[in-house]
Amino acid sequence: MKKIVLISILFKLFLFTNTEGQDSTYYKYKAFIKKAEENGASKKTKIALSYYDSAFNIIDYIPYTYYDAFSLAISDSNYFRAKEYLVKGALKGLDLSAWNSPEIGLFNNSKFAKEYWIIKDSLLRIHFKSIDIEYYNALEDLKKLDQSKRGNNSEADINDSLNFDKLIILSKNKGFPTYKTTGYGHNNAWLILWHNKNKYPVSLQWQQIIPLINNEILKGTIDPDFFKKIEDMKKRIK
Repeated sequence: MKKIVLISILFKLFLFTNTEGQDSTYYKYKAFIKKAEENGASKKTKIALSYYDSAFNIIDYIPYTYYDAFSLAISDSNYFRAKEYLVKGALKGLDLSAWNSPEIGLFNNSKFAKEYWIIKDSLLRIHFKSIDIEYYNALEDLKKLDQSKRGNNSEADINDSLNFDKLIILSKNKGFPTYKTTGYGHNNAWLILWHNKNKYPVSLQWQQIIPLINNEILKGTIDPDFFKKIEDMKKRIK
């Protein structure tokens, strides 16, 4: 137990000393997103949308945020602007076909919906040409493997560990997947990590992949709070 605690402390010190010189891009992006959400919650829609636009000027490759801006524009009955967010989002991998909400129903009843649906697939093709499609497909395969063994706990544990090994190999060869390089492949990588969260951060697998994730955090391509959800879960268990 003492060894595990010591390793955990050393890991936190490693994170602190290795993030001092990190790129501030993501922090600026998150500050604008927070302002957008706060103003949106206060019904200050136009101000909120301007903050979303400022955020997109800093980081434009996180697809789901375009949906948040789209939804807010719909609440302001600004269907043209909503369509523009969907267009920009599709270029980053956002596919409205995979979403379901009252806002989509309202949008589909507007004159701008037809324009979006006509060009949506062509925009997505542009997106997939802009990312590492081979890496994306490999991560999609990992997601399918992950989901194939969820019913049996013992089989799932073995499968999760094997998938973790595969993610480590991919990350060593190509860098840990980000939204910029793999689109929604980043979410698939997170899923693999989440299903191996119980051994964070002390296992050999985690010790191999953490530096690769930190490399992307330092470059400003991954959220500096990437590990927070897992760390919060571990605290609750304790």
